[in-house]
Amino acid sequence: MSTASEQIFVGGNAELRVMRERLAAARESHPGIIFVEGGAGIGKSALVRRFLRDAGPGATVRISGEEAESAIAYGLVSQIVGQVPAGQARELSTMVSDAGADPVAVGGALLRLLDAAQGRAGLLLVVEDLHWGDVPSGQALLFALRRLRVDRVLALVTYRPAGLSRLGEGWRRLLTDDERSRHIGLTGLRVDDILALAGLLGISELTRAGARRIHEHSAGNALYIRALLEELPPVVLGQPAGPVPAPRSIAATILARLAALSPHAQRLVQAAAVLGGHPPVYTAALLAGVADSPTALEEAGQAGLLAEIPADPDRLLTFPHELIRSAVYEDLRPVRRGALHSRAAELLGGEAALTHRVLAAPGFDAVLADEVEAAAKAKEARSALLEAAAWWRRASALSPDRRSRERRLLTAVDRLLNGGDAAGAEALRAAVERCSDGPLRNYVLGYMAFVGGRAQDAERLLTAAADAPPRPGEDPGTALTRASATTQLCRLLVVAGRSTEALSRSLRVLPLLPPSSVQRSRHAAILVVAQFELGPRAQALALVEHLPALHAAPTSADERVARGMVRLWMDDLTGAMADLSDVVEAGRASLRADNSAQAMGFLGEAEYRAGLWDQAIARTELLVSLSHDAGRIWDFAFVHGIAALPRAGRGDWTEAEAHVRAALAAAAEFGLAAAVGWAAHAQAALAAARGDQHGVLDATRALAGLRGGGTVDPGILPWRPLRTEALVELRQLDEAEQELDTLEAVLADRDVPAIGLDLARVRATLAAARGDVAAADAAFTAGAQILPAVPRPLNRGLFHLARGHFLRGSGQRQAAVRELRAAHAIFVGLDARPYAERSEQELIACRLRPGEARRRDPLGLTGQELAVARLVAEGRRNREVASELYVTTKTVEYHLANVYAKLGVTNRVELAARFHQLAREPEGG
Repeated sequence: MSTASEQIFVGGNAELRVMRERLAAARESHPGIIFVEGGAGIGKSALVRRFLRDAGPGATVRISGEEAESAIAYGLVSQIVGQVPAGQARELSTMVSDAGADPVAVGGALLRLLDAAQGRAGLLLVVEDLHWGDVPSGQALLFALRRLRVDRVLALVTYRPAGLSRLGEGWRRLLTDDERSRHIGLTGLRVDDILALAGLLGISELTRAGARRIHEHSAGNALYIRALLEELPPVVLGQPAGPVPAPRSIAATILARLAALSPHAQRLVQAAAVLGGHPPVYTAALLAGVADSPTALEEAGQAGLLAEIPADPDRLLTFPHELIRSAVYEDLRPVRRGALHSRAAELLGGEAALTHRVLAAPGFDAVLADEVEAAAKAKEARSALLEAAAWWRRASALSPDRRSRERRLLTAVDRLLNGGDAAGAEALRAAVERCSDGPLRNYVLGYMAFVGGRAQDAERLLTAAADAPPRPGEDPGTALTRASATTQLCRLLVVAGRSTEALSRSLRVLPLLPPSSVQRSRHAAILVVAQFELGPRAQALALVEHLPALHAAPTSADERVARGMVRLWMDDLTGAMADLSDVVEAGRASLRADNSAQAMGFLGEAEYRAGLWDQAIARTELLVSLSHDAGRIWDFAFVHGIAALPRAGRGDWTEAEAHVRAALAAAAEFGLAAAVGWAAHAQAALAAARGDQHGVLDATRALAGLRGGGTVDPGILPWRPLRTEALVELRQLDEAEQELDTLEAVLADRDVPAIGLDLARVRATLAAARGDVAAADAAFTAGAQILPAVPRPLNRGLFHLARGHFLRGSGQRQAAVRELRAAHAIFVGLDARPYAERSEQELIACRLRPGEARRRDPLGLTGQELAVARLVAEGRRNREVASELYVTTKTVEYHLANVYAKLGVTNRVELAARFHQLAREPEGG
């Protein structure tokens, strides 16, 4: 009979065929992701080993999750570093050395590594036991895999059923919604497979009926079946019916193998189980007290209990299956296990020593709990929040008094939330709810509710925490808890449209926060946004008028985003894009990019308003992808609402509709004023682009009754001009008059040139609809005086179009043609097809030949090709383009080749000339 350590594989032919086909496709620049799902012992590892045996040429990188290391930030991704040339791994190595690194930044570095490592023969990335991977690694891997387009990369991912849920919704979507993904569900060995395995093990007595009996008993679990085949005598195997004799569990089988070993081999296996992970042979031998480790290791290997990782220079040990390690570890008597952990602490030192001291503790230990809390705080100082959370939980378990135990548990959950592991925090909600009532409990539960989109629960709990009165002798950290609760509550209040309350609370807490801290910057940003909504606007801008350079004061990023937002809303688009792009660029290059997603969203809107629609489309589509990857569900109404705007203006109806639907769904789920406002404005903009005035009224009806959250200020959400114009078009003139009066009142203390121009346009069209030609002409004349100060080309185009229509109706043909041609030039420059068609129809009505109203020569490029072409035309190198668009250089090269073919150019110089000729800026650039 073969020993258990031999590599035996049966079954899985259909699965192997799929895997080989996907590998061949990947080597032809069609990347793929194969998900192999199955329970413990079902045969995932055996299938992977068999596939790798015949994988052929090309690089292979193999990493695996470890249950004991699931809280170590970037523990999974860091395994890649030693498997690729140092030059390719340098950037990723630097990134993962900081546990607080932003997953998007690490994902970008990983994407560039995959780009460099794939070569001509391709790259096979094997990720085993993803369900035990750390959350930051999972986010970084997801980010990189989603952005493989024409790369020679195949990712092979194994996980247990339901194991992806702790890593976020993005992994489920990659599995179910991405055409590059394939799912292989392993249900275990079939009857024929069991017979084949028996033959390979030299067991001839097993009949088909006996194999069927074993299959029914084992549910196809490969590890269990092999144990039964090696354990049961031939006479039992040959029986065709009847129950399998009360078989021992797999653990019992494993322990029987362990008991058959010599004492020194047993001690080596036990020591390796206590050390966990992949300990070096010499460390396990020292812990076991084994002098002849090669002999002991060979004996344990023959029994299939322990192995040495092949070709590893550090001679690391591994268990063939985690079930083996668990069985050995759990079988150790508590006293013996504790002694081994204590001895391991003496051997290892440092953080590992503290881990083993925790595991050696027989029960509560207040002194050790304090040491563990100090280790947690040290992790926090390095921004390693998820690792800190694990240490806080250990400190909690060691705490003899309830007060300390609960404080440490609640702190652990707070660090999980701040570290982005919402699923890990949610798993502890029941334990949090059992804690004693108090500010920290209410804050943590309120934070969880906010992240989960339960706005009412979040407000109630965060208010209770923020307003909790100080108590004599309270923990010094309680004041910080109240400040943290106030931060989250103020953010909730702003998006709920209650800026007065947010402003009042922020003003009270701001003096209590340390200067030059992230939390102080966040409150300052809340103050700016709330002050802008409440007025005066100049005072809001004055709060952040003089900010240091971002590289000199990285903690000021929140304030810089707030200044960019205010500048955007005041029509200072140049200043807004400068501020917001600074934060986006810092987020791309920095290890921490908390603000870059918000900055990217408002930068995309600034580009849309400035008429840079190609850039806006590329940026907002990327933002949507990033938000979904990160599971930032509370941002969906915002990001989808912004992404819909340039798509609607272009007449890309399918894409615009999809974004509007997603925005509306998110707004309906959360119900906060800001979410409702972004979604409704996007819906109204889409209806306006289609000329569907009833749709505009339907979309904006709910907004008319909202207050705050940007819904009142037309500089933030300019829906009211759309609604007023729709009312005029539908001849609901009295209601239109009321809307205009409201808009004028809102604009009284706001200087927003584009909205002032919209007001003049709609006022003129209303007067014309009433037959008051003089009033209409006066309103258009007033608007013309504003026109030079308006930085938004779409608004200028709409003004010219409306004035041209009015002049044509008044019999002033030549003047009408001038206005309509100006409008047409703007719309063509934007490639705003629905609006260009309207201006063409007006020109035709002026008896202008249709040929004179032709639009610009279209580029004929896809959105991704256009984004690549624009950056290359600006002089960027392929690697720089790849970094900015978060793709690989292979993808850039692919799109660039298509651009050359479509535009009839052969090099970058010709592309720049051709591109700038065709892609003129609005109004001639």
